Amino acid sequence: MRTVQLSSICSVSDLVQDWHLVHVSVGPQADPVILCSDKPLGYDFIESAGKVEVRQRSEGPIRLRVHHLVNGRWNILTLPERERAPHFMAQPFGVAEWLVVCTRLPRGSTENNAEIYASDGRLVRSFHASDAISHVQVTDSGDIWMGYLDEGAITGRGLARSGLVRFNLDGVPVFRYSDLARRSHISLIDHCYALNVASDTTVWLTYYGDFPLVRLETQQLHSIWQECPLAGRGQSR
Repeated sequence: MRTVQLSSICSVSDLVQDWHLVHVSVGPQADPVILCSDKPLGYDFIESAGKVEVRQRSEGPIRLRVHHLVNGRWNILTLPERERAPHFMAQPFGVAEWLVVCTRLPRGSTENNAEIYASDGRLVRSFHASDAISHVQVTDSGDIWMGYLDEGAITGRGLARSGLVRFNLDGVPVFRYSDLARRSHISLIDHCYALNVASDTTVWLTYYGDFPLVRLETQQLHSIWQECPLAGRGQSR
């Protein structure tokens, strides 16, 4: 059996200090990315007298800050004040830019929720990436891969119904997993559970409901393992 040795990189609480953790990911070189906000995001569900009240954790505009570990040094970028939303994800984009995605939109909205920022925090451009985003990963060459929750893939509209989409540098969708699945006679994505964009050409994923393990090469089906001991939370195989 192969043994994997783990080592600590940092204390997230020490890094973000009095800011609030939003999302943790890695860039295309396995470089850690920590996104935080100056206010708590999301919602609290408060039950009282048999009723449930949904309450925002904060009010008003927010600021986001990205911490990026490169060559042993943390680079920090604080973005301009913006409208509050429940959740965001961030990825390094190209040489000196950042992709910041608002993962949830009001139902039916076509507003641009994927934004490209320059290294000085200026908004450079934006595009629409659909609602209910579960994963965001960017390759070295600038391809953007996004996986979607069941609220997008099953009951949503637009791009999210594809389950997994690749966008080019300009934010134009150039690959939809739903098209590949129909051509290859494999199951559609109901909920993208895990996504690993390993390189410019290789992508691994698994998804609800059959939980196949899928390998893509240059946006084509390379391999699929249907009988894998994978399952979602609360399920068994």
